Amino acid sequence: MLRQLLVTLFACAIFSVTAFAQQTVVLVNSPANIAGSYNFTNAFNNGWGTDLTTGIWTEDVVQVQGVGPTAPNVGCDSLGNGAALAGKIAIVDRGACNFSLKALNAQKAGAIACVIVNNVAGPPVGMGAGTFGPDVMIPTVMISLEDGSEIKDEMAMGIVNMTIGTFSFPNDIGSKNGDILRNPNGVIPAAQAVGMNAEFQPGAIINNFGENNATNVILSTSIEFTPASGGPSSNVYNSAETLDLLEVDSAYLIGPDDLYVANEGAGTYTVTYNIEADGMDGFDADNTATTSFIQSENVYAKGGWDSANNQPARTNAYTISGGGSIEFFAGFRVPMGNGYKIDSVQFYVATNAANLGVVGAANITPYVYEWNDANDDQIVTNDEIEIVAIGLIESFPDPAATAAWLKIGMLDFETLEPGGYIIPDDNKTYFVGTRYTGAETVFFGFDENYDQDVYWNFIAPTAADLSYFIVNVWDDIKPDIENDLGFFTDLYGSTAIALYVNQLENSVGENNPEIGSFEVYPNPTANFVNVETNFAKNYDKVDYTIVSNDGSVVGVISRDVKGSVDNVSIEVSHLPAGQYYLNVNTVEGSISKAFTVQR
Repeated sequence: MLRQLLVTLFACAIFSVTAFAQQTVVLVNSPANIAGSYNFTNAFNNGWGTDLTTGIWTEDVVQVQGVGPTAPNVGCDSLGNGAALAGKIAIVDRGACNFSLKALNAQKAGAIACVIVNNVAGPPVGMGAGTFGPDVMIPTVMISLEDGSEIKDEMAMGIVNMTIGTFSFPNDIGSKNGDILRNPNGVIPAAQAVGMNAEFQPGAIINNFGENNATNVILSTSIEFTPASGGPSSNVYNSAETLDLLEVDSAYLIGPDDLYVANEGAGTYTVTYNIEADGMDGFDADNTATTSFIQSENVYAKGGWDSANNQPARTNAYTISGGGSIEFFAGFRVPMGNGYKIDSVQFYVATNAANLGVVGAANITPYVYEWNDANDDQIVTNDEIEIVAIGLIESFPDPAATAAWLKIGMLDFETLEPGGYIIPDDNKTYFVGTRYTGAETVFFGFDENYDQDVYWNFIAPTAADLSYFIVNVWDDIKPDIENDLGFFTDLYGSTAIALYVNQLENSVGENNPEIGSFEVYPNPTANFVNVETNFAKNYDKVDYTIVSNDGSVVGVISRDVKGSVDNVSIEVSHLPAGQYYLNVNTVEGSISKAFTVQR
């Protein structure tokens, strides 16, 4: 049964745990201009390669050169520069084949370690064992595309020397990927964020990995906001918390007492944590950590967002041991439901069967469940959830593929009518489940870069805040929540599931783009909105109508335009906080936009 964890009041020095005086590192020794520690992921964490805690490997770095049909730097074919690689650290690009084949080819050439460079921007990701994992006996790590490019640029001009392994520094404090607090709402519609007050608790676990006690330890937090509409970023939050003493082999969770309220509206909020203390830190790659969360137009997601492909961020895909029927869940709160509908669900699915056609499209089903916590105990029971929407998949985009992104329109579960599920009221909580029923091994997408362990262990009040949970038992078609599997060993990732919540068509005007366009700002607002309108033709008069979420007209302003451009400031200080729609009405139709009044 999914039960509430006790909420811990946030304060400095909440807990102490054993850390380790040794640090596992990827360190560039020379040249001096790129010397230092680099963030990495370790193949051994996925069950293959060499345990980096068993030694230290130091050598010059050499780029692999394949002689087969694939790109020469990806290491998927036999290597033509084996003599140069012997006794060195091999560097190889990600892509074209699995990670273990790259490392095995480097090992066969005599390399003492293998560094794989990611082929997409952002942090390095986990590396599955693939086919050849059991045969790889050398240390294998991945670094980011940005770091790899910097190293390879220096290799083109001279020798780069690197150390991989585990050793200790006199002074060494830091935080890992799973040590920082992230917003549990990785992506949330801006209007819904206003409805739930969008509070975010910054904080991080600071570890002392060094040989000396650390004094005057400072965690600095800053948040930069980049508006979705474009324009420059701005700093919207700063804090600095100090811990006088952090003893060797200890770790503390620290952060500010005050919560940050993200009320800047739609856009990206980038959170940067920086850690410093007295004395020079011997390993500084883990002294800065960055995460972000997004306020969107109409989408929820637990993890990050892949803006380039307009889909949830995904680094990997998971299932349960042995495969078979499985359903992954994520919870979302909808404080402002009136005037909205659940439109669609987007997710990633993959299989190790021959192709998705073998899995069968009809065996993959997204569901939406409403959770009504009747006794307000924050414990999810079977009789408190009901299916409200279902997505029916007739076919995969490419049945011959082994993986696909799907965006499925949801049907009202009672009527099976298309067009989505109309949310009946405000303050609703929904779980989205992506289910596979069958004997094959089917995986669903996860974002490992959005680790929620710290949030769940210290802050999260209910199951709706979990980054995921798993069910593989059902009562007829309803999930047996009371006998759920919970989650894997921890919450090191978030489901790559998106829930789209759209406005009802009758809440806004016709939105005829041929009429023209307009901007509404500031948004959110407290006292007034400025409206700048550019019409496609000249009009004598136009009406500006403000409509509430329930469709009621709460304000009308008529304007003599006598032209194609109009600018007006509209007072809204008398309106209650919430979502509204501004309709610009002409004799030939209307255009409409949403805006939020915030108190």
